Amino acid sequence: MHIETAFGLIKISSYSFFLWIAILVVTVSFYRRCRAHVLSRRKSFIISSGMICAAVVGARLFHIVTNISLYQKYPVEIFTLDANGFSIYGAILLVGIIGFLTARITSFPTWKVFDEMVPYIGISIVIARIGCFLNGCCFGKVSNLPWAVQFPIFSNVHLYQMSRGQTNFMISLPVHPTQLYEAIGALIAVFFAMWVHRKRKVNGAGILVFVASFSVVRFIIHYVRVFPDSFVGIAPLFPAIYIGILFFCLFLLFSENHARKK
Repeated sequence: MHIETAFGLIKISSYSFFLWIAILVVTVSFYRRCRAHVLSRRKSFIISSGMICAAVVGARLFHIVTNISLYQKYPVEIFTLDANGFSIYGAILLVGIIGFLTARITSFPTWKVFDEMVPYIGISIVIARIGCFLNGCCFGKVSNLPWAVQFPIFSNVHLYQMSRGQTNFMISLPVHPTQLYEAIGALIAVFFAMWVHRKRKVNGAGILVFVASFSVVRFIIHYVRVFPDSFVGIAPLFPAIYIGILFFCLFLLFSENHARKK
């Protein structure tokens, strides 16, 4: 995608474009939920801005940690605003940690607001992954399944396959559409989380079930996704990370539910 300005053409990847739309959706939605809880415009702006900043920082830090070899080689990349250098999971993790601490030390109904934000978080993930799909990044392994997707010649997928000797410069092999898997998985996680929240009626149940369910989605997709060379050292640890997040969310959910029953 190219945008013409007075300074010339600016190249914006589909992933960058859709990611910032996703961030905008979450920001506006979070602000509106804060206002719905009778917070002033000033407090709503401060809280929503703080959470979004946490999301951006967390996404960046997680990407740095999982691509440490890349940033060791090009340390200046740490300070760039390239949207390709962000991780959805990092955003969820840091926002969750800050939200948990906020709920403990203030009277702000963080868990309740996070529960209300579940549909918007799910939608933002879907938007971001559509950007991934159009950009041709975060793709899957070669597949012969009926729904496997064949990307264009000389796309990221095709270049990777040629570098591994899987094909020639004339043929791009079909692969698992892992971007769409994750988008669909996020929607399923949203509906499941909302269903559990209505049944349990415990603040925090919605967001915790969503993160736990999404961890299961990521765990499954891990085994059909292709990871960049910079992920070689950390990628094998991802399943353990997903399982750890799953059990941590279940622990918090049980603890909150147990406390409510006392």
